[in-house]
Order: sequence, then C-alpha cells, then structure tokens
Amino acid sequence: MLRDSQTRRKHNLKELSRYESTEYLEDAVIREEIAMMVRREVDKLPPQARKVLRLAMKDYSNTEIAQQLDLSVNTVKSHKLSAYGLLRHNLKELKMLLGLLWLS
Repeated sequence: MLRDSQTRRKHNLKELSRYESTEYLEDAVIREEIAMMVRREVDKLPPQARKVLRLAMKDYSNTEIAQQLDLSVNTVKSHKLSAYGLLRHNLKELKMLLGLLWLS
C-alpha cells in the first residue's frame, strides 16, 4: 500500500511539473507574440515618431531625445503623443485580448 502511495505521489509530482512547464511555455509564447505585434505597429509609425519612441523606450529624457535628433523638446513631446495615440488605436484589439486572457 505504501509503495502505491509513493508511486502515485511521484506520478502526481511529475504531472504537476509538466503542467507548470507547459503553462510557462504558453506564457512565453504569448509574451513573444505580443512583443512582435507591438514591434510591427511601432515599425508602421512615421519615421520621426518611431525614432523618438524608440529612444523614449530606452529611457532617454525628452531633452536628450531633442538633442540627439536636433528637435525642440515640444516637437519630441508632440511625436510621443502622436505615436502613443496611434499605438493605442492600432493595438486596441490586443488590449481586449489581453483582458480576456487575464480574466480566464
């Protein structure tokens, strides 16, 4: 009887481990798919807005971006506002899907 119990425990642990690794793999695939969708949308942005956004995503300040791209700080802010608006609009379906994923 003890042997059967130990065998079942080992089997259950193995199944749990496999489930957890499958879940981890699914999460990794979903994260990569999301990243690819965002990158595609960023690539569709107007060239200057795309440059500004990529620097902003690397934690450059508005002033640093303005200096690097030879723009005014207000132009940088305008490009960021435009880029975020376009991304928000173009990725709204992704936002809904993400909401459904986290609810399930």
